[in-house]
Amino acid sequence: RGAQWWRALDMLQSFSSVSGARPDVISYSTAMAACNRGEAWERVLSLLQEMRSVGLTPTIVAMNAAVGAWRAGRGWQEALLVLGDMWEAGPSPNAVTFEEAVHACASCEQWAMALQVLEEMGHDGLTPTART
Repeated sequence: RGAQWWRALDMLQSFSSVSGARPDVISYSTAMAACNRGEAWERVLSLLQEMRSVGLTPTIVAMNAAVGAWRAGRGWQEALLVLGDMWEAGPSPNAVTFEEAVHACASCEQWAMALQVLEEMGHDGLTPTART
């Protein structure tokens, strides 16, 4: 399942050539989620940038994929920047966002930051799960 992320990219790229239409926010978000599952984290981040450059506002799925990509890329600080962007401009972070941010910090042994993210999760009215 995750090994076929490239198919999602092919579909995204061929979208306009086949139908004459431009990919929408759902197309980008779906491709980003597929790349994230396939551990193609660098591609997730480039799709987020591309999505914004064509004037689309990222969905929670897209933003969670970006936080998850930074987790995979061991970029805990960047994951927290994405989380901060979400607080500023939306969409509002959800439990998945916080889970990915906690794991991004933990994977780099940033335990104090991971605990701080958990605390912020509570301030946002969300409850950590066993996975978090």
